[in-house]
Amino acid sequence: MFIHQTLRYFFLGSEEDSSADSSEVVDEYDSSDSSDVIDEYDSRKLKLIFKMPDFQLLQKLSQEAYLELLDTSFKCLAEKLQPFESLSQYKTICSNLGIEFSELEPVLQLLLQLIRDAVRKNTSWTQFHDELLNLGMSEHQVDLFSKWWEKVHSSLVQTTAAETVPINPLIDMEWKFGVSSASSQLNTIGNVFLQMKLEVDQGNGRTKTVCFELQLSEFYSFLHEMERARASLDYLS
Repeated sequence: MFIHQTLRYFFLGSEEDSSADSSEVVDEYDSSDSSDVIDEYDSRKLKLIFKMPDFQLLQKLSQEAYLELLDTSFKCLAEKLQPFESLSQYKTICSNLGIEFSELEPVLQLLLQLIRDAVRKNTSWTQFHDELLNLGMSEHQVDLFSKWWEKVHSSLVQTTAAETVPINPLIDMEWKFGVSSASSQLNTIGNVFLQMKLEVDQGNGRTKTVCFELQLSEFYSFLHEMERARASLDYLS
């Protein structure tokens, strides 16, 4: 599930905790048990093993404070802010609301990463709903989250898709079909192939020529993938 990959990324990216509590946790839940932990979605063990930020802290917030932090989370993703910029906004809001930022910082960092990964991996709301509950959000807070999710999910998907579009636009394309008339392999004689020459824009007035050759079956496969990509872009636009 996507949440475990997110947790792996989140925790491996942070400094290891060398405290006594951490070593006791590892002793209690050794690596041989880790697959069972993940398969069974035992959020209690996950919190112990990874010293995971406690999402139950969000339950102490007023509805106004929770919604403001949630709004900020989605805006940070929509505006593609850098992590330090997102945390700066969180810190300002917490200060205005009289909330201790240091306690909530790990929770907000992980929440932002979870939302980002859910959008990128097109996670279903049903799955996301259950995992937010497992992490410690209240049912009411998850319901409020779902209303924001419905409003902004489509625009976040478009923003994410735009980030994956290559930055080298196609300027021109030439192609020609040919038939193999001689080859060291007898069974390739008479095969149809396609030679393509692409000119792409690399920016700053620079262009690049890319040449490649495809067998007929590869060409049809390539054409099929391009049609799928176009359909996806048409849908998002």
